[in-house]
Amino acid sequence: MSAWDIILIITGILYTQLVEHSLHRYVLHSDSSKKKKKTNEKGSSWFSFHWLKHHKEARRSSMIDDAYVEVRGHALVELALVACLMLLHVPLAMFFPSMFLGIVLGTLAYLLVHHACHTRVGWAKRHAPWHYDHHMGPDQDSNWCVTLPLLDAFLKTRKRYAGTAREILDLQAQRRRDAKVRAKKKIKHGRSQ
Repeated sequence: MSAWDIILIITGILYTQLVEHSLHRYVLHSDSSKKKKKTNEKGSSWFSFHWLKHHKEARRSSMIDDAYVEVRGHALVELALVACLMLLHVPLAMFFPSMFLGIVLGTLAYLLVHHACHTRVGWAKRHAPWHYDHHMGPDQDSNWCVTLPLLDAFLKTRKRYAGTAREILDLQAQRRRDAKVRAKKKIKHGRSQ
């Protein structure tokens, strides 16, 4: 493998970072993607699953998204979209096979990191805190990178949340809300006997 091949592999990986960031920010989080899709509604996006299902589920379940645990629903839609994007890049393999290899590696890294983040919260907080911050932090319109926070750092869209005083306060408030819900269920269950 030549130095040129290594440069092209790295270029392919960096290219996937740019695509990941741009699609996440400008397509999956566009205003039309955040609208509920109704029959024949103008202005809603086919990509609304990301905001309306994936973000809602991850937020509700402290980062866990069952669609990624079982690889179904919107996780399958994401997999199909990524596969289509990969197919678009196949012609590149004829002219720049090393760059295509970098794109494949970057794409596989994205799929593995994203899956791990939504199936293992502790792993996400330790190894991809920027993606945990994207879902659990107060500003879900920041921290666009999933695999590595390179562009978020460069574009200053990285906002830290994991391990901050704000997260600790939010987790304490969530525990109090959960305890109230459990207490209400216990009371309701006790009355129904």
